[in-house]
Amino acid sequence: MSEMQRYSWPGNVRELENVLERSFVLATSSTIDYVDTPPPLLKEDDRCTVSDPHVWKTVRQEALADTEHQYLEDALRRFRGDVKAVARSMELSPRAVYMKLRNHGLNPGRFR
Repeated sequence: MSEMQRYSWPGNVRELENVLERSFVLATSSTIDYVDTPPPLLKEDDRCTVSDPHVWKTVRQEALADTEHQYLEDALRRFRGDVKAVARSMELSPRAVYMKLRNHGLNPGRFR
C-alpha cells in the first residue's frame, strides 16, 4: 500500500485502474499481496528520441522478457512447478517451456 501512496499517478484514475486490474489478474490468491507500480516517468532529457530506433528495440525486448519471466513465475506458482501443466496452459510443448525457464534462470523445483 505504501508503494501505491508514494507513486505520483500521472495517468490519474486510468493508470490506477490498469495497475489494480493487472495486480488482480496476476494475484495467486484471493488477496492482492503485491502491486507493481509503473517505473517513474523519465525527465524530458532522458526520453528516447525517434532518431534512435535501437533504444526502442532494447526497451521493447526488455519489456517482453520481463513480462514473460513474470508470467512463467506466476504459472509455476499456480501449477506448483508442474512444467507439463504450465506447457498445456501456454499451448506450448514442455520442451519449449523448459527452454524458456532456462533462458530466464527459473527452476521449476523451487515452486513445488
